[in-house]
Amino acid sequence: MSEAFSVKKFFDFGLLTWLKAFKFGLILAGVAFIGITIWRAYFMPTNTQSQETAIRVERGGTLNLTQSQKQEIKKKKWWVPSIFGEVYGFTETDGRMGLGAKGGLRWEI
Repeated sequence: MSEAFSVKKFFDFGLLTWLKAFKFGLILAGVAFIGITIWRAYFMPTNTQSQETAIRVERGGTLNLTQSQKQEIKKKKWWVPSIFGEVYGFTETDGRMGLGAKGGLRWEI
C-alpha cells in the first residue's frame, strides 16, 4: 500500500533531514579532498627549478653575478619500487617502552 501524496509533507524539512544532508555533504567533501590529494601527489607534473649562480670578480673589484634558471619536469615511474625504512620509539601508559623499525619496498602508483 502506498501513502497519499501530500504537498505539506513534501516541503517539510525537519532537523533530522538537515542533519542527514549535512552528513552527506561532509562525506562528499571528504571524498573530493582525498581524490584531489591523490591526483596532486601522483598525477600532477612536478616542476623542479634549479638556479645556478656564477660569481666573478674582475679587475678593480668589480663583481659580476650571473644567474641562470633551469626548469625540468620530473615524472615518477610507477613500475619502479622505492625502498623505505622507518625507526620509531614508543612509551605505553603501563610503563612499557621500546624501539622498533619497519622497512620494505613500496610501489607508488
